[in-house]
Amino acid sequence: MEFVNEVMHFVSANSDEGNVNHPLCDTFYRMPFDQLPIEDFLKIFEEDCGTATCGLAAGIMAKILVENGFEAYTYNFGFANTELTHVVVLVKKKGKLLVFDPFINYSLANQDSSLIDLIELFKQVKKQEDDIIYSSNRVTHDLIVNLNLMDSTQLNSVGEACKGWFNNLTAVNDSIVKKRLIRTYDSNVTNPCSSFILRFENQLAAKTQFTKLHQGMTMKINQVWGAEGSQRVDSLINSSLLHLGFGYHK
Repeated sequence: MEFVNEVMHFVSANSDEGNVNHPLCDTFYRMPFDQLPIEDFLKIFEEDCGTATCGLAAGIMAKILVENGFEAYTYNFGFANTELTHVVVLVKKKGKLLVFDPFINYSLANQDSSLIDLIELFKQVKKQEDDIIYSSNRVTHDLIVNLNLMDSTQLNSVGEACKGWFNNLTAVNDSIVKKRLIRTYDSNVTNPCSSFILRFENQLAAKTQFTKLHQGMTMKINQVWGAEGSQRVDSLINSSLLHLGFGYHK
């Protein structure tokens, strides 16, 4: 899995995060998977012209892996029709569906550091025996913000812990600024401005019996997307979820 980890770290480091819109980035999900223009996306990020959602980052990673002979798919989970959804990459290896997250930058592993199979993860969550490691090596990436897309109320409501973010910014143009940040699982959890993990886990605790990000992976949304055979993988996941009583959130 060394190459897979290298690709994850590459995508984590080179896919910009933020609120800068670009028509290609904003509509990637309408394209057939095999037509995703990876080089075009990377050029957009390099030129600070657009940013990646978790779905786009996962799509880029999966496409690179498929082009290099791997069976890779994107997997969407969370609270349907809200911002609290997330997308990770599944890599099929020896019958297992291994979990990688290029947006937050981690892979899921057992306590012995072996990568965990998604179906086995479901079983552990059901038994409440899911003692999972988020394996995450440090990379840095650009967070890019279009200040024109933030109204005065949003800017004035920024919490004290977050206001330091506005120091030492690099101007891209008159309205867009960027900052180099660490991208790891731990850095997301401790982000004073906007931790997706904490917001997601708070919603899990409020609305479900779960409290951890990986437990939310039992809340599947949409079909998997990626390599040839995606329908078979999707059916396998759906069958496993239904058998364990988790269901499928369309």
